[in-house]
Amino acid sequence: MTTQDYICLRCSRVYPTCCRLKPGLEELCFPLSRQEQKNIQNHLLHSDFFVEQSNTAKFISTMGRLLPDHYQKTRSIFTPDTCHLRLKTLSDGKCILLQDDGCLLPRHMRPFYCRLFPFWFYRGRLGYMASRECLAQQETREVKNLLKLFRAEVSALQADYYSMLRNLGLND
Repeated sequence: MTTQDYICLRCSRVYPTCCRLKPGLEELCFPLSRQEQKNIQNHLLHSDFFVEQSNTAKFISTMGRLLPDHYQKTRSIFTPDTCHLRLKTLSDGKCILLQDDGCLLPRHMRPFYCRLFPFWFYRGRLGYMASRECLAQQETREVKNLLKLFRAEVSALQADYYSMLRNLGLND
């Protein structure tokens, strides 16, 4: 088990983090691209892991804050009269792919958002999404130390981020 899997697994058992959210906030789950859906279906040989979610005003606003460099494109793709695809969650808010021993998917098959979290790119710079409930962030608040803790490489995170944007149709 890698350090990342270990800390993420421990965290998912304790906090409503990226793998478990507070019930009622499902509308804010990050969208999946059709390519991510296809990859997951092909890997797990099952298609009951997804749900169509309406693009609410709150979701659209959140996407705009998460992707300020792509604000206009985000608003044109995620319109109020359409839906986006997301992973299903159970009634307690747990991701349907989260099992007692971690995610059903190997890291390279997970949605880009899951691979990136807690890291994120804002205006082209690497940062992280602050969360009081992230065990890794309880240990350190410095990006360089988080990179070490997660054994993450900036270039790999950047590649995942731009692949996510491309698959969602958000690259300008």
